[in-house]
Amino acid sequence: MHMKEKGQKIQQYVVLNRFPFIQGLLYYVEQSSTDETSSSTTRFILALDVSSFPPGSDITSLLQRNSQVFFPIEQIFIEDGVVYQVFEKMEGTLFAFYLQKAGPLPLGEVLQLLRNTCEHLYLLKENKHWTIIHPENMCLGSKHQVRFFLGGPVELFSSTELNESESLHQLASTVYTMLTGKWVKQDETVESIRNFRKDVPLELENLLMRSLSPDPSRRPVLQDLLKWVRQANPNTPLQLVAETPPTKVDQHKKVESQPISPKPVKTKKPFTKQRLAITVGGCIALLVTVAFVVTYFFSGGDKVNANTTQAKQAATLYQESKQAVKDKQLNQAIEKADKAIQTDPKEEYYLHLANLYKATQRNDKSIETLKKGTEKFPESPSMFYELSSQAFFNKDYDIAKDAIQKAITLSDGKLSGYFYLRGRIENQMREYDKAIQSLTKAIELRKDVPNYYHERAIASFRNSKLDEAIKDEMVAIQQNPTQGKYDLTLGIIYLEKREEVQKSPSLVANVKLQQMNQWAQKALDAFKEAANDSPKDPDVQYYRSVAHYYCKEYDSALTAINLAVQLNPENALYHYQKGIVQLTTNKKADATQSFTKAVQLEPNSALYQQALQQVKP
Repeated sequence: MHMKEKGQKIQQYVVLNRFPFIQGLLYYVEQSSTDETSSSTTRFILALDVSSFPPGSDITSLLQRNSQVFFPIEQIFIEDGVVYQVFEKMEGTLFAFYLQKAGPLPLGEVLQLLRNTCEHLYLLKENKHWTIIHPENMCLGSKHQVRFFLGGPVELFSSTELNESESLHQLASTVYTMLTGKWVKQDETVESIRNFRKDVPLELENLLMRSLSPDPSRRPVLQDLLKWVRQANPNTPLQLVAETPPTKVDQHKKVESQPISPKPVKTKKPFTKQRLAITVGGCIALLVTVAFVVTYFFSGGDKVNANTTQAKQAATLYQESKQAVKDKQLNQAIEKADKAIQTDPKEEYYLHLANLYKATQRNDKSIETLKKGTEKFPESPSMFYELSSQAFFNKDYDIAKDAIQKAITLSDGKLSGYFYLRGRIENQMREYDKAIQSLTKAIELRKDVPNYYHERAIASFRNSKLDEAIKDEMVAIQQNPTQGKYDLTLGIIYLEKREEVQKSPSLVANVKLQQMNQWAQKALDAFKEAANDSPKDPDVQYYRSVAHYYCKEYDSALTAINLAVQLNPENALYHYQKGIVQLTTNKKADATQSFTKAVQLEPNSALYQQALQQVKP
C-alpha cells in the first residue's frame, strides 16, 4: 500500500501526519475550507489496502457499524487500491496515548472500562461483527466510553464469527496493562497481577490470568467475565446500541439573516497484520488458482492466456498511472488510467480515473467515468453509491439522487445508510418533505442513529416545522451527548423560535418579550454545551455571541465573538456581529472598524454596507 507523505492529498484532505496502525495506516488530515464551511477541519483517516478485504466485498456496509461500539465513519471511498475510512471529528482521546500518560489506572476506572468493553464484545458476537481489542484501536470518550476504530461485519475481515477466545486474550492483555503498566509479550511468562496490585480482587485476577493462557481451552468464556464485572460494578450504565453511518452535515437556513453552517471542527491463532495478509492473500490466491483451472478446461487455454495478458497489461498501466500522479503528470496519469480501463475494466480503475478527473477539476468527466463504471457493474450497489457520493460532492444532485435510488433498489432497501444519503440529497434539493420521508425510513431501519435524527431535524427546520426539529435534535443529543454539532443546531432552532415569537401578531407585548427571552436563554444554554464539546469551532462562538446579545449579556457576547474572529478572521459575518455588539455598548469607533472589515471581505453585501453607512459621521 502506497503511503501518503505530509502535504500530499487524499481527495480533499491534506495529510498533516501519519501513524502506523495495528492494520494499515492512520492519517491525521486537514480539510481545507470550502463555500460550505467557514474554517478548516481536521479528521483521522484509516487507510487499508483493498486486498485486505475479500473480493467483491461491499465496503459501504462499514457505514452501518454500531456507533456506541465503533467510532463513527463519516465517509468511505477507494482511491488507488486503498480503502479510506474518514472518521467523524474526534470527540475523545486515543486510548493508547491516555494509557501511556495516566497508567496504571485506578481499579474503579478499570472496572468501568472492562465492563464497557465486555458489553461491546457481547454485542459484536451477537451481531456478527469483528474488531481487535488493543489500546491503539480504542478511543476513550468524555464519559470513559470505549469505541473502536478498526472493525465491522465479520464477512469483511474474517471467514468466521468473532473468535471469543482470542478476543478475551486481547481484552485481558489490555486490562493487564491498565492495571500494571506492563505489556504482555508473546512467549513470555506473565507475572501475577497481584504482585503489582493488591487491590485487584482474586476472582478478577483469576479470570484475567486464565484469559491470558496460551492454551485457548483453558480460557474462560465471555459470559463468565461479563457476569463477574456486572456484579462487581452494577451501577455502571450500559451503552449497547446506536448504529450510524454519520457524514458531515451542512445547513443553510438563516437566523437573523445569517446562514447556518455548523460543522462538526477470525481465527484460532492470535490475530496479527501478518496473519491477515497471509489469510486474505491465501484465499485470493486459491480463488485465482481455481478460477484459472476451471476457465482453462471449460473455455480453452488460449482465451485464458489472452485474458491474463490483458489483465497484466492493465495492471501495468494502472501502476504507471499512479507513478505519473507522484510525478505530478496528471494528464499522463489520466491517459494511462483510461487505457487500463479499455484493456481490462476493473472497479478500482474506474474509481482511480474518476478521482484524477476530480483532481484536475474536470468534475463532469469524473461523473461520466463513474456512470460508465455503473454500466460495467450494473448489479453493484456500492458502485452506484460511490457515484451518488461523488455527484453529491460535486453538487450534481439530480445524478446523485438517481444513483442512490438505484443503489437502494439493488440492496433491496435494507441499508439505512443509503436512505440517509438520499435524505441528505433531498435536503440540498429543498425537497424537504421527501427528505423527511427518506430519513424516517432510515430511522425505521436503524432506530439508534443520532445523525439520522440530526439530518431529519435539519429538514424539518428548513420546512418550518420547528417543534418536530427540536424533538429530533434532542433525540440525537440524548444518543450522543458529546457531539457539539447537535447542541449547536438545537440552539439555532431555538433562535428561530425566538424570531417566530417576535413576528407573531397575536401576542401582547409583555408576553411576547417574556417568550423571546425564554427562547434566547434556551439557545444560550445549547450553545454553551456546544462550546464545551467544540471550543475551537468559530461558528459555535459566533452563535454563542448572538445568544448572549439577545440575553443582554454584552461583555460575554463580545468575548465570544472576539474568539470567533480569532479562530477565523476572514469571515465577514463575525466582524458584522462584533460591530453590532460594539455599537450597542457605545463603542462607535470600534464598530466602524468592524463594519468596515466586513464590507472589505464581502463588498457586495447590502447588510454590511447599510451597517457601515449608519455609523459613518
